[in-house]
Amino acid sequence: MVHVDTINGIAEAKLVAVVDSNREALGAVSATSPEVSVWDDLEKGIAGSEAEAWIVATSTASHVAVAKILLAAGKTILVEKSIAS
Repeated sequence: MVHVDTINGIAEAKLVAVVDSNREALGAVSATSPEVSVWDDLEKGIAGSEAEAWIVATSTASHVAVAKILLAAGKTILVEKSIAS
C-alpha cells in the first residue's frame, strides 16, 4: 500500500492498476481506490492495463523475471531496489 499512497499523492501521476499475487493486498487496494484495476497475474495486468509506466516492487529475487516480462511487452519500468541479489 505504500506505493499506492505515494503515487496517489503525486498530482502529475495517476494510479491505474496494481498487480500483486497477494489477494489480501489487492482487496485493500480495491477498498481504498475502487477506480484502480487490480490483477493477481502479471500477464493479465499487462494485457488489461493502459499504464504508461510500471513500478517493480517485488522481492529482490523476482525483480529480473518481472522486469524482463515488462520490458518484452514494451513497458517503461522503474525497479524499486537493486535489480538482483
